[in-house]
Amino acid sequence: MVGQNPVPTWTGVPILFLLCMHLR
Repeated sequence: MVGQNPVPTWTGVPILFLLCMHLR
């Protein structure tokens, strides 16, 4: 992560996906 953007929105997508798979 470079650190140019303060946590963009595209970062929450994979995180939510991983959480869903974990709760699966």
